[in-house]
Amino acid sequence: MVRFGLIGPGAFGRFVLESVSSIPELELRWVSSRRRSSAEAGVFAWKEARSARGLPEGAPRAVEGPWQRALEDPVDLVVVATPPDLQGEAARSALERGAALFLEKPGDLSAESLRRTAAEAADRGTPATIDFVMRYNPLVRGLRALVHKGLLGRPEHVQMENWAGGELPADHWFWDRRRSGGILIEHGVHFFDMVRFILGGNWKPVLARVWESPRPGGWTAEDRVLAVVEHRGPDRDGTEWRVPATYYHGFTRPGDGERTQTGFVFSGGYALLQGWIPERLEMRMDGGVAPEVETLFAGDEGSGPARVEREGNRLTVVFPDRQELYRRAVRSCMEDLLAALREGRRETPVSLEAGVEALGLAEALSAMARPAAGTVA
Repeated sequence: MVRFGLIGPGAFGRFVLESVSSIPELELRWVSSRRRSSAEAGVFAWKEARSARGLPEGAPRAVEGPWQRALEDPVDLVVVATPPDLQGEAARSALERGAALFLEKPGDLSAESLRRTAAEAADRGTPATIDFVMRYNPLVRGLRALVHKGLLGRPEHVQMENWAGGELPADHWFWDRRRSGGILIEHGVHFFDMVRFILGGNWKPVLARVWESPRPGGWTAEDRVLAVVEHRGPDRDGTEWRVPATYYHGFTRPGDGERTQTGFVFSGGYALLQGWIPERLEMRMDGGVAPEVETLFAGDEGSGPARVEREGNRLTVVFPDRQELYRRAVRSCMEDLLAALREGRRETPVSLEAGVEALGLAEALSAMARPAAGTVA
């Protein structure tokens, strides 16, 4: 059995527990929070999920107070799912106790601090990963395979639109730049990494702006950001492609009004991913859709079957259960970490170094965005 602990049993921390509860070799030893009620909620979520799967619940403890208290009970692996301002210190505390690390994005407030965490893991030979879950999505992986096979031609443009829910209260840590880093750091790193994962190559920050909106109760929120990034990389013929990409996040929608889509234009077609966790892909291949292309988007047994519709040079792929896609992605990330731990190797498919690079881009863009922060719509 692999003993593990959770630091930060908020909504995402409990989601991680639910997602990995189907892995038989995991044993939850403790859940750490500054509030006992939160720690107990995490323990309850684990026990309920394990019971539903017919797996042993174990006897996890709810530990109230600083995470150092929980770390006195040795574990093999620690999940850190705190707000960003606490992630670096918690992660390094776990590494100092010899635990492998499953780190919630963005991993820290600065790339330099996250680089320290990565260096600590490397020095100790300890496996560590950051949960860039988009990399485990079957639609993202299928599109990446098409791009890297050259079946869509040269990339020309990317446009990401994230119309997110804006109902968090004024005192939520998300709105406090000192705790979250702002939208591009706390949220944007997922999408920066996803686009780079699909296209390959490298990136360069170009432009960013942030806008505030007035809220009922007399407060304002920095709730809309726009960033422009240049992605660049080598083409198959040795020349360089350079792609303008726009990233928009607006936390203004009602809870049931969220919509996210990421469009890619290529010299030989286009692709549109829909969903914050991509659940639908609409694609056109100007030269026609080869039969083997459809197999690139097949889900595994964890994702459930995809619905594939093909009409001429157009292909649509839909997965019916977004939450299961999300759970499966988190579970797959954990399974990769467990494989590294079991095999005694440090390397994981999604490294902390990937987090450092995405966070560095987000930091640079956030610095560009600040001059417009006083704009009120």
